Amino acid sequence: AEIAAATTKAQEVASERTTALREARALAAETPDDVGAWLQLAMAAAAGGDSATETMALEQAERLTGGDPAIRALRAEAMARAADGQVTIPARQLIAEILAVDPVEPRALYLSGLAAYQDEDYASAVGIWRRLQSLSSPDAPWMTLLAENIDDAARSGGIDPGSFAAAPAGPDRAG
Repeated sequence: AEIAAATTKAQEVASERTTALREARALAAETPDDVGAWLQLAMAAAAGGDSATETMALEQAERLTGGDPAIRALRAEAMARAADGQVTIPARQLIAEILAVDPVEPRALYLSGLAAYQDEDYASAVGIWRRLQSLSSPDAPWMTLLAENIDDAARSGGIDPGSFAAAPAGPDRAG
């Protein structure tokens, strides 16, 4: 009975994702100049595992905004997700471009740290992620994952966590 219930639930979720993707495609087609419609399509595609549609929708949103760094960072994240979590060379190039324009863009900083981690440059990963930690609000949704990643990178690199000074107060943490 548990297997049947789980199977039914999985089918319902898949059906809901298919419906959401179909509706988001229709909305984007009806309102091609609406950035929100393209972002909604990207989110629906991501939920359904359709990397090609997600990337295409983010590229369109990026064009409509003239290259908004946050949307570009979403695209870099989508590129990494499409590569099974690997921050590929094209994604790294995009991240570098984003950080050149907006050095505190959180998603780009996170991905930059992830790239360093994947290169086994654990000290750089810790440093980048500590910087992101210092810039983030204490209740930012990524703080738990970030702390876990920092600890993991420090352990993987044989780095004494005490060798990194406490993260300085960022603009959101200072008061």
